[in-house]
Order: sequence, then structure tokens, then C-alpha cells
Amino acid sequence: MPPIERTYIYFDANWPSGSAGTGSIPEPLGGSTSDWVIIPNNIGNLAKPGYQWLGWAGDSLASSPDFIGTGNEFWPVDQLPNTLYAVWAVTSQTYTITYNGNGSTSGNVPINSNTYANGATVPVAANTGGLAKTGHTFLGWGTQYDINYLAFAVNGSNER
Repeated sequence: MPPIERTYIYFDANWPSGSAGTGSIPEPLGGSTSDWVIIPNNIGNLAKPGYQWLGWAGDSLASSPDFIGTGNEFWPVDQLPNTLYAVWAVTSQTYTITYNGNGSTSGNVPINSNTYANGATVPVAANTGGLAKTGHTFLGWGTQYDINYLAFAVNGSNER
């Protein structure tokens, strides 16, 4: 009698933004290639602030789940991918704006204590604190400290 071939299905938390949240992934599912398994829901309570767990997918880049873990999803082991990845949706992620003087020798950077939702238009501050750097002329704001182009004008009229 030939040995029974076993197949295992593994789970991956697939944390968004590259940093871990809390909770744990389910134990691997296994069985012979003719067995049926139940796809679990979020039994390990995977969670990350600003995100909602949607289900599992065979593609780590999926934006919608292939399986939501209702407890009624029976699948043949040999028809499942080897790894099921958690699928996440952004819920209430917010952003703040921080200005950096980039080596300024006098003055103060603007302070913006507001928070902005993903996709919101954000007003860019003018040089309200008289920021200066010896031997340089302030032209505006950039998105990197070592670039030589103007990303946002000094008059504060640009919005992103």
C-alpha cells in the first residue's frame, strides 16, 4: 500500500505597512490530498490599529479575500494554495505633517497640530517662523532633505 500523501496549508498575517500588529495566525491545516478542511476565521484575533481584517487570500497582494472564514467554507486540501494570507483594509488611518529646518541656523519651523485622513488635501505652510540658513535662500519645502528641487512653494498656496 503506497503512503498517504499529506498536504499542509499555512497562514501568514501579511501585516500591512511592514510592521506587526497583535494576535496570532491559525495553526496549519493538514490532511491527505482527498481530505476537506474548514477555512478558519480570525480565531487568533489578528489586529492592527487603522486596519480591518477581511479574510484570507492565496495572493499576498490581494485587496479582497478569497475566504472569509464563516465556518461553512469546506475545501478540498488539494485545491487550496499552500499559504493563505490575511487581507487587510485601511479603516481610519490619519497622518500628521511635520516640518524640518534641514540645518537651519535661525528661525522656527511651522507647527501643524492637525491630523489628516488618507487622501485629504493638506495646506502647506509658508515660512511663518522666519526660518533661515546661513549662505542659503529659503525657497520652500521638499519631501527629502537632500534634494535640489522645490516640491512646495514658499507662499503656502500649494496643497497636496
